[in-house]
Amino acid sequence: MGFSNGAYAKIKEVDNKGNYTKAKIVISKKVKNSNPAQYVCTYAGWVSMVGKAHNCRPMAGQKIKITNCDVTNGYLDQSGEQKFANSPQCTIFEYELQQDGAQGNTYVPSAYTQGSSGGFEQAALDTDTDLPF
Repeated sequence: MGFSNGAYAKIKEVDNKGNYTKAKIVISKKVKNSNPAQYVCTYAGWVSMVGKAHNCRPMAGQKIKITNCDVTNGYLDQSGEQKFANSPQCTIFEYELQQDGAQGNTYVPSAYTQGSSGGFEQAALDTDTDLPF
């Protein structure tokens, strides 16, 4: 599951913009039938948090379950003409804060770096200490 309603994520960075919050999040999923358990990053990037999500005052390190979100790439310019952004705009409207030990995959490798293309590069799993449980 990538960026969608019901996805579990970990907030890595937060930038409060006043009326909304920009947050860098990471979403991972477990690889089926892997022993030991392995995880694959399905989404890593900046999202906008507005409305209830902004009012919850998100903080780096929190684990969340996204309950209401949207992904768009189109917008209207000042003249009302339809335009398309180069990359999708991901927005979270509501989320549930998850406590440690709660259900949901929020695994994030300890070494996460920003790649040359602006995306994120996931570090390889070295040891069992990298596992979320």
